[in-house]
Amino acid sequence: MRLSGVITAALLAVFAVSCKAPSVKGFWDRHTPDITDIRTAEDEFAEFAELAVAAPEQDAQTEINHLYDLLKADEVAYYVYTEWVVRAFYSSASPCRNCGLFVYSMERILSDGIIEGYDAEVYQRFVTACKTNRAGDKVTLPVLHGVRGEAADMEAGKPTLFMVVDLSCPSCLRALEKYAGEHPEARHIALCSGPGRFPDVEGWEFYRASDTESVYDVSAAPFYFLANSDGIIEIPYTRAL
Repeated sequence: MRLSGVITAALLAVFAVSCKAPSVKGFWDRHTPDITDIRTAEDEFAEFAELAVAAPEQDAQTEINHLYDLLKADEVAYYVYTEWVVRAFYSSASPCRNCGLFVYSMERILSDGIIEGYDAEVYQRFVTACKTNRAGDKVTLPVLHGVRGEAADMEAGKPTLFMVVDLSCPSCLRALEKYAGEHPEARHIALCSGPGRFPDVEGWEFYRASDTESVYDVSAAPFYFLANSDGIIEIPYTRAL
């Protein structure tokens, strides 16, 4: 019986090891970034992104640096993988969205100097947006004007839910209706961009936002963020689904 128990324990130990979740460590030693087979490469990167957001930050950063060390030999692949980084770590629709990893990746990418000009400017705006209104930050807002062009009244003293809206975006208008009842203790303010009149949706105060690029990326709308009564961010930019 004792021998049987030892064998069982050993088998369980082996099974536990075999079922251990894969690690991001050494990912780019086990895989080669190669866009010859673009579908396989994209699937491998998606696997990497999932592992990276679940891993300790230092491990993920090490693998990001290793990936871009390898990519520097192929400028075309460098551009392709950079687009995948944006889609994985920055896109508000991505399940792997992670501003910390996105900012780290982009600061590495832009420092290499391979991506320049307009593309670099766009990515830098994304970085700025990702570094703004993080949890614990004092709320930062774009320039705002009300229905008649009056300056916005944004006095602190009450929690505030801000919804970023592109007035030409149907999903943004649906998000206003869906989230009108969320956080009932909070003031609800829609930060509107794009052409069109303010929508007729109850429960919201509407302001037209301008000079938004240093605060957030309107193309990612709809998304929201929540500030407490002291004007401190409690919920950072979050996709409004």
